[in-house]
Amino acid sequence: MNNYNSNFLFQFFLITRKFNLPSDLQFYIFNHFINASAQFIIHNWYNFISIHNTNLCYLVNKLNIIQGHDFTGSTLHYYDINDKTVQTTFKICFNYIKPKISSKSWWIQIIEYAYNGFYFIDNYNDLNIKNTFFYISNIHYLFKTKRII
Repeated sequence: MNNYNSNFLFQFFLITRKFNLPSDLQFYIFNHFINASAQFIIHNWYNFISIHNTNLCYLVNKLNIIQGHDFTGSTLHYYDINDKTVQTTFKICFNYIKPKISSKSWWIQIIEYAYNGFYFIDNYNDLNIKNTFFYISNIHYLFKTKRII
């Protein structure tokens, strides 16, 4: 509990003792306070999950998945790494992702699609390609080192 909540509880208990409030009234006020605090915590947790997981998944799902073939003829699904929106999306993901609240298997599949896109690159020295690779490889590193409890 933060200082405000502790201070409120202290004041609440002082008032109930001083005015000899009935126990059922004390119970009602205390439960109302606890309910309001729990709603505040749930609301903030929901916002945290939205920012660091749900919104990122929504952005990645908006990317266009292309189907192609590698040099052996196997079918590959990949993202167009030359597309600026792919770089922007993975940059946003890199900045806001929290591996502890994200699905490791889902993100590894997404990263695999991104890595597959590098099969179809002609100019690896392009700065946008290098930046995209940086973001993708760092997201991969985050999930590779994630410990599952």
